Amino acid sequence: MGTQTTRRIAIQPSPIVFNPPHTEGDTDFDGNGPNINIETRLERAGSVLNITLRATFRETKSDWTTFAGQITQRVFDVETEHPGWDIQSVHSQFVDTLNVTDFDHNINSYPRQGLVSLYEIQGDTDGGVFGGDDQPWVQVFFNPFELTLVRKVEQLQA
Repeated sequence: MGTQTTRRIAIQPSPIVFNPPHTEGDTDFDGNGPNINIETRLERAGSVLNITLRATFRETKSDWTTFAGQITQRVFDVETEHPGWDIQSVHSQFVDTLNVTDFDHNINSYPRQGLVSLYEIQGDTDGGVFGGDDQPWVQVFFNPFELTLVRKVEQLQA
């Protein structure tokens, strides 16, 4: 009976919440959008899988209030979670993008397929009669995906 050389495992990434920093203009969208651009990317760095989320919220009129940035979250480290194994392949889409304009003061949901299952986004908020500071955010929920792992050569020879 031979030694198992590959195995397939399921990964369920945890949700990510991101409040991008203020980068331009005042801090109030004032009912002018914002235009929202989100990119979610699954990236491999050797034995580690990360998800990088980039988000830009930009007002649709001058003074171009903008909140923009990125955050990276580790999803899986094969050396920690499955010592003696390497990642052979990742069975998932690697990128999801969303480009929308916010026209209300509500939390909006955008169901997806592939890597991302759902975006929940708060863009503009109602600052009341005196206006106020917006603090946009995005929460990303993920679909599970699978990895194929391969046993390291030195483990097979032992």
